[in-house]
Amino acid sequence: MRWRPGDSVVLRNTGFFVGEAWATPHVVVRDSDDLVELYRPEGTAYESWSITEQRVGPLGKTKMDMLRLMYPGKDYAVELFF
Repeated sequence: MRWRPGDSVVLRNTGFFVGEAWATPHVVVRDSDDLVELYRPEGTAYESWSITEQRVGPLGKTKMDMLRLMYPGKDYAVELFF
């Protein structure tokens, strides 16, 4: 299944901050076999989950625009903040 440009998706993350998991909405820019580009505008709301405390953290808002470049099959992504 491919996403189309303009589709909304939620990116879930764990492990970057020990003991937390979070989800942040993004807008699809491109989805192809070799690259998935996601855009997250400044001011996007997100929530985090404290694994150790078993509760939702306070609602946060992103502080800048971000373009995330993800390469299918690779263990990394490139994030461009502006």
